[in-house]
Amino acid sequence: MSINDNGKISSNQYETVFNQLYSFFVNLYDTRDEYEKDVWDCRKIAGAKITENLSAYYLNFTDIPLEFRELIKRY
Repeated sequence: MSINDNGKISSNQYETVFNQLYSFFVNLYDTRDEYEKDVWDCRKIAGAKITENLSAYYLNFTDIPLEFRELIKRY
């Protein structure tokens, strides 16, 4: 935790906490199958082989044009 010159908690930490809470609640209430989402969490896919010591466990399809996205996800 960092304190700025005014003796208050840094606003960056508020943003970090907000983003973590937002991500938690989005994942909590999103009950869709992982394959239906545009960002997959490989830790939630049965049989997926991921390296445990890396933090790159998301597959993000949002940069793929919408016309091709479902085709790429099925592949």
